Amino acid sequence: MYRSVRSLVCHTLALLVFLAVTLTVFVPSAEAIPAWARKYEFACTECHTAWPKLNSYGRDFKINGYRIPGEEEAIEDMNNVIEDFLVLDKSFPVTARLIMRPYDKRKDRGASIRSFHEVELMIAGRVFKSISGWLEIEAEDEEEFNVFTESGTVGFHPAEEANVVLGWAPPFWADPFDTLADGGRRMTRANKGPLDLGFTVGESLGSATQQVSFYGRASGRVFYLGGISAGGDDPEGGDAKDGLGRVMVQATPGVYVGGYVLAGTNETQEMPLDYSRAGFDFQIEQGRLNLYGTVLRASDDLLTGGDDSWTVGYVEGFYVVPMSKIPMMVPLVRIDFLDDFTDTTNLTFNLNFYLTQNLKVYGEWWQNISSPSGKDNDWRFTVQVDLAI
Repeated sequence: MYRSVRSLVCHTLALLVFLAVTLTVFVPSAEAIPAWARKYEFACTECHTAWPKLNSYGRDFKINGYRIPGEEEAIEDMNNVIEDFLVLDKSFPVTARLIMRPYDKRKDRGASIRSFHEVELMIAGRVFKSISGWLEIEAEDEEEFNVFTESGTVGFHPAEEANVVLGWAPPFWADPFDTLADGGRRMTRANKGPLDLGFTVGESLGSATQQVSFYGRASGRVFYLGGISAGGDDPEGGDAKDGLGRVMVQATPGVYVGGYVLAGTNETQEMPLDYSRAGFDFQIEQGRLNLYGTVLRASDDLLTGGDDSWTVGYVEGFYVVPMSKIPMMVPLVRIDFLDDFTDTTNLTFNLNFYLTQNLKVYGEWWQNISSPSGKDNDWRFTVQVDLAI
């Protein structure tokens, strides 16, 4: 415990020195400029509480197929309407995201200098009045910078109450809330533990699959999603199909509660094995304070017969602190409860400094605060630079 505290203090001091140098070098005069901000001429904070976390306006934008609700005439002015059935953006709708880790230290490992860790290219926008497209391709050091497709979808959006999305993406990709969002909408380096676990035979909630989803919002307060997906181990989509459902209800302004389920069969084993994921989640947005999380119950059939079940969950919260020299500082804390075969509890503390709305630098401390008997607690400290252009 003493060594962990000493390491935390030393790495925090290193972070403060790094940030002091960074804030001296950068002049934070630029505004947010990714593709949609360029197109609609508004700041990233229109859609994000703290990028990449969506606010209510950003969720509306996503639900409506990357359209500003109620402003169709303004949208038409920002596009080239070649013919009645051909609509193209005046500027190519591409955003690049660069992720750098100039310092990354794990327990019992030497510090890594991952100054160029990952690059993402996101191409997204409207193809027609009610048709959207999304493509995300990545290359990262862990994959020797080989390019791969992270996700790709086409959406049909005739009305807010009824939408269809199909493509290659995580099962709940169309969900605009952040409780089940990992990957690109995550505020931290560390994955949200419960969403990243595949358990024994089932899919993790963050695994991309071939899928078709139907979603919408009724009465302005109830979001629903249903669909089918194939296993993530089968890119051709021939595996047994999973069924999924999701509901999120606005209980009061800024307070949302909901539930979800994913159930299917894994046919890559010696025999078909059923599995299910079911849970409830919440999201609270009160001014600068954001708090959200989920509790998930998982059940998997076993090759030896019978089944096994686990309960996992996480709670995450952050607070936006405006500052005079830079746009804002955002401290974040998350606790992952992994009461499954790993039987661990993890703590993530992240301190974001937004130099501009689309450029942030953060230091993150991650640690096991409980581990299975006989296993030492692990820790990791990372300095990361995240830029979207």
